[in-house]
Amino acid sequence: TKLILLDSLLQERIMDILIAVFLVICSTLLTLAVQKKSKPKNNNEKIKKSMKNKVTASKLLDEHTQEFPKKEVIKVADNVYCAIGYGLANSIMIEGEDGLVIIDTMECVEVGREVMAAFRLITNKPV
Repeated sequence: TKLILLDSLLQERIMDILIAVFLVICSTLLTLAVQKKSKPKNNNEKIKKSMKNKVTASKLLDEHTQEFPKKEVIKVADNVYCAIGYGLANSIMIEGEDGLVIIDTMECVEVGREVMAAFRLITNKPV
């Protein structure tokens, strides 16, 4: 019976990890959908588009960030949490028995610390 219990706990942890990976993939697909890339027809158009992208990249990132104006941590499943609205990406925390796994530590240290502070309201386990 101990082996069966261990096996079910392992399956539960694997499912938590799969859910977290799924969330990362969904976040990436959302980011790609927002970008709305079009293919240039020739090299001159590639250069023009590249120059335009340099000017508008900041604007596009700001617009993407506004898609999630409210900062919050959502419980996705048992021991799996997703922080949204803090930055350009979502950060995911998986809580194990004796520690945490953080997926995507955000785009800068300041935002990462803010997300970690929100995760610390849930648990103080080590990362």
